Amino acid sequence: MKRVAALCAALLVVPLAGSAARATTLRSGDVIFARAADRVTLRNSLVSISWTVHGSTVQFGELRDELRHRVASAGPATDFSVGIDGVPFTESQLSLQSISPTTTADGISVTFAFQVLPTVTVTRVVRLASDSAVIDSDLTLVNGSPLPLLITDAHLSDLRAPTGSAVDVDAYRGGSDWQDDFRARNHMLLGKGFDVEGEVARAAGFFMVSERRGGSASRVGSSGNDVWAGIEWGRDLFDLGPIQSQDVGPLTITNPDSNRVPNPLYPVPVRARHVLPLDTLHVGRVATGVYDGDEQDSGFARHQGGLRRRRELHSFHEVRPRSKQLDVAKREVREVELRLRVSAAA
Repeated sequence: MKRVAALCAALLVVPLAGSAARATTLRSGDVIFARAADRVTLRNSLVSISWTVHGSTVQFGELRDELRHRVASAGPATDFSVGIDGVPFTESQLSLQSISPTTTADGISVTFAFQVLPTVTVTRVVRLASDSAVIDSDLTLVNGSPLPLLITDAHLSDLRAPTGSAVDVDAYRGGSDWQDDFRARNHMLLGKGFDVEGEVARAAGFFMVSERRGGSASRVGSSGNDVWAGIEWGRDLFDLGPIQSQDVGPLTITNPDSNRVPNPLYPVPVRARHVLPLDTLHVGRVATGVYDGDEQDSGFARHQGGLRRRRELHSFHEVRPRSKQLDVAKREVREVELRLRVSAAA
């Protein structure tokens, strides 16, 4: 908080003149970008997302399921936010600088440039491909100030759902995490605020997948009617990597079946992301899509499968050595043999 105040005091705030919005339409395959005086829309035959624009303020409008002709999530909603020194800056609190659509090989990419503080900018790139019901978004922060910034948390996607509706949260285990359960699931209800570890949130009609590795810092939560997926670096103290021991130096692991050491001083942010002057931080990436509510829906299942194939849920360099994996497998097979009184070689 003090750093933000010092930054505002150190730099001269120059108000920016808002440029008049010009009507624009861009097409690539079945993807269409359209900008009117007060509305921006990105859509294809399966999904559409829109924002309202008033001067230099942008706010989420709605997420529509075009295939089923229904609204999956209606505004107003936060859409995204980033925490600087613990102070959350939401999309509607930022000053819009520009909206730049460009065609890609398979769709359209739209870049929203915002000013958070003088010389501190946030860029959100939203991409939609042809014949896809999934919208990808990247969030990046550039620190052009003379002071370092502390980035504590971020909501990569924040949408609204009906009060009392169900939200399923999935937390994936993998990489250097040797917990036996590949996936932990929580069944939550909106209206009862929650904040749990997870990378996937499935609500009625829409889903979010934050493309992060498993860990305490990967979060899914709710406040009121909002559902969000994001990051809170202060939740995590240390990742022991491929080390399985009850004692590592002076540190005693209370749960030897996990390599995670959560922050014992939370909510004090022991860990955060420091962005030095003139430096850039890729805050995170999220996929938001529509589906019919079935976990086996082709769009939802295909996107999760793609993340696992590209190793985006878990860092490749943190996977345990193959020999360690084989040792564990051999022990598990031997335990089964003893219980069944048979030999696997038989």
